[in-house]
Amino acid sequence: MTVVNQNTDGTVLKDANGLHERFSHEQIYLMTAERRIKVDRDYHSLENSVFALKYGNLKISDFADHKVQKGLWLESLIQEYIRFEEIGKKHPVLQAKGFKQRKVSLGVKCLKFLLPILKSVVVERWSEANGGKEVSYKLPSPRHFRRLHDVYIESNCDPLALVSLKTGPKSRTLCHPDDLKLWLEYSCLYADRKRPSMRECYLSLVARIDEVNEERSGTGQRLHHKPSRKCFEKLIKEMGAYYLMAKRHGEEYARRKYAIVHGGLMIERPGQIVEMDEWKVNLAVLLTHLRVWQLLSEKEREAVSRARVWLTVAIDRATKCILAMHFSRHALLSVFARGPGNGCLRQDTNFVGRRRWRSLGIRAHTGNDFYGCWCRVHQQRLPRGRRSAPLHAGVSAKRKASSARNDRILLPDL
Repeated sequence: MTVVNQNTDGTVLKDANGLHERFSHEQIYLMTAERRIKVDRDYHSLENSVFALKYGNLKISDFADHKVQKGLWLESLIQEYIRFEEIGKKHPVLQAKGFKQRKVSLGVKCLKFLLPILKSVVVERWSEANGGKEVSYKLPSPRHFRRLHDVYIESNCDPLALVSLKTGPKSRTLCHPDDLKLWLEYSCLYADRKRPSMRECYLSLVARIDEVNEERSGTGQRLHHKPSRKCFEKLIKEMGAYYLMAKRHGEEYARRKYAIVHGGLMIERPGQIVEMDEWKVNLAVLLTHLRVWQLLSEKEREAVSRARVWLTVAIDRATKCILAMHFSRHALLSVFARGPGNGCLRQDTNFVGRRRWRSLGIRAHTGNDFYGCWCRVHQQRLPRGRRSAPLHAGVSAKRKASSARNDRILLPDL
């Protein structure tokens, strides 16, 4: 609510719908004492407007722990500088370090001298507060420190202004698992037989969030965040055309329409050809989608909340079954040709060996020559009485182009 008029009789406030309501000074005092009202001074000033536009309704608790910790560490650094600035060059630490500048300022030369001193003071103070554990970060440059100082002062000394909004590959998205679960539920409505538009699904989600937030606001629970329309449409597009066809027309229709083999290669038995592919996935999103997130403990959620890992999968072409799945920090298909020491490849050969299968080839989206490596590993896994003759691979392999990405399928020349 915004103050419209204030005099000796009371205060007139305007709500979000533009309606005016009058309150006496006694009512305002009682609501403040009971903590039913919070006063944001200078809310419509230029500085606060820019701050609200940047962070919206986000609180510092909505961010990842490592971002919050770094923001608070930078706040301690700035507060220590403010203390040095108030005392000036008579500060005992500056006198001990031989400070020779005319005054403490945000100049480049002064900050180059001050920043290492400020860091040592802050690190020592944080270590004492954390039981001797050292908490330290890379110092910002003098220019960046001056920018952080100005932003912190303009935001009325709110540490939220120092929290990074970076959302790159190594940072966690701002969506909460509960929000993501609700978003995925309504993104799946797009695959309905009635063929609703993305706009209809998005408006249904927004209406549902407004309804749930209205119920939660009275109980003090965390309110759901609304995704942008671009973010919501991205969730829909990531479902894939096969999933869309399977939901709208049935699994059999989708299999016929998007079959991997269209007569080019005749598959006679399971295990004849194995395909391998890899993706970089967000574990929190994957576990939420698989309905596993609610089963994890708090420590397990904290461990996987920011993790983005490479998922490598081996798939049997005949049965469309996943033979092996491996999580790792790095892309592994590029190093498969060096040797059979990868976990996914070991899982695959173990499975094939137990089924007494003999694979004739392996295909990966990178197009690497895996055939010789695969046969060597597989023949080591077969029982002695069932080992076949050595297969000639590599140079004499027949190569066939498949898919628009020029993926290569390698078959042996027996």
